[in-house]
Amino acid sequence: LLPHVATVGAVARAPKRARLAAVAHAAAAAAALITPLLARADGPLVTPPREIRRLPKAASGKSEDEDLFWDFRLHPTIAPERKHTADIRSFGAVGDNSTLNTAAFEAAMKAAEAYGTDGGMSLIIPSGVWLTAPFNLTSHLTIHLNKGATILAAGEDRRDLWPVLPPLPSYGTGRGGTHIPFRYCPFVGGFNVTDIVIEGEDKHTSVIDGNGWGWWNKRQQGKQDITRGRLVEFLWSDGIVIQNLTLQNSPFWTTHFVYSANILARDLMILAPTHGAPNTDGFDPDSSENVNLLNTFISTGDDGVAIKSGWDCAGAMYGRPTRNVLIRNITAISNAGSISIGSEMSGGVENILVEDSFALGDGDGLHIKSSILRGGYVVNVTFNNIVIDGEKKIALRMNEDYTSPNPTCDSSWHPDPPVIDSITFRNIRILGHPSTPFKFLGLAEKNMTNIKLYNVSTVDKQGNFLCEYVTGTATGVVPTPCDSFLDSPSKRHH
Repeated sequence: LLPHVATVGAVARAPKRARLAAVAHAAAAAAALITPLLARADGPLVTPPREIRRLPKAASGKSEDEDLFWDFRLHPTIAPERKHTADIRSFGAVGDNSTLNTAAFEAAMKAAEAYGTDGGMSLIIPSGVWLTAPFNLTSHLTIHLNKGATILAAGEDRRDLWPVLPPLPSYGTGRGGTHIPFRYCPFVGGFNVTDIVIEGEDKHTSVIDGNGWGWWNKRQQGKQDITRGRLVEFLWSDGIVIQNLTLQNSPFWTTHFVYSANILARDLMILAPTHGAPNTDGFDPDSSENVNLLNTFISTGDDGVAIKSGWDCAGAMYGRPTRNVLIRNITAISNAGSISIGSEMSGGVENILVEDSFALGDGDGLHIKSSILRGGYVVNVTFNNIVIDGEKKIALRMNEDYTSPNPTCDSSWHPDPPVIDSITFRNIRILGHPSTPFKFLGLAEKNMTNIKLYNVSTVDKQGNFLCEYVTGTATGVVPTPCDSFLDSPSKRHH
């Protein structure tokens, strides 16, 4: 794919007509390479696990770290001390909000790489605004932002500084308004790295800023050719800690963890405008495992949390589920879904616990979204002790009529209907809500099954249920739920 990627990068600043022609040529060439990969038949498609592992229970009397999904064989502590320390200024960086510091960050990463086998390195970012192009991390590295420190991305007007990459293999093409099979790189990227810590001294003033305004405007004007870059993204990586800082104004998804494991994000502020900042999901674990999100405030222009595992045929063929995810003590304000699973879930999603949190804003509260073309499964999910508030907010929503099919899947793509099973909503309190705050819409081909509601209520005891092809049980639910939670599968009930 590299020659075609170079072609796209070379025309990034060309007039739109020439740019689109060159991109189309490169896309066709790349598609010829990608299609055989997606069509390979060297393994089965994704199927639900035969045995579903239990989630860990909150361990009273134990430290927070002992209750996480985490492989402690990585290192003795989650955020290890480093043997070596360096200041970004020692590499020539200037934090004046105008000097471009790309060379300094690249030199710092090279130095850190040299220390990787000798106790690792901690890179200190002092107070100031440190403008830079995107950069990649190296293993055994801590980036520590002091109070008042901002790492600021070069904006869309300098998109020539953002390298263009092939699509993710579990997606096969672009997302977020374009299906050209390329994407801009993340601002802060980690590829095949291990033991990474990104942390701040003060979560309100230690900031990584994606400078997303120009990117959002181009998307809204219909001038986006290539998928915008994520703010922070890790691929095929292990042992990642992001803590005590603000992540804001991402061009696209804010944090994206793909094909990775042992991830801890805690004490964060994840911010973007709730309107006018398209596709700025807050926290997206994607085909990853052992993921923890704790003590975090999210307010973004799309889903606050979106748990994913690949898109239609590409996700199923890649076949890596997202599993073992703990989300605790977060507030998510969203005009899409505060806490969502899907819609890209073709690789499967299992073992998810979301608890002690607030779902606010105009969008849906707790949302599981799929479609008949997704395939895959969502099983063993528990939402516990959640407060939901929003006059336009469908509090609990599960639907399998989501659109957005993957255009790389040809007419032979006819997966088994997705399996949605063993989903529990427990201790859910709903404040403001629309007239129908509960929507459970399954498929005739494959009902949603074992949907359990315990102690779920609207404060005013009002509201309707809308149900289709779903079965389950309900205890202590106000208002009265659909018949399908009481006896046989329903076609449609209010």
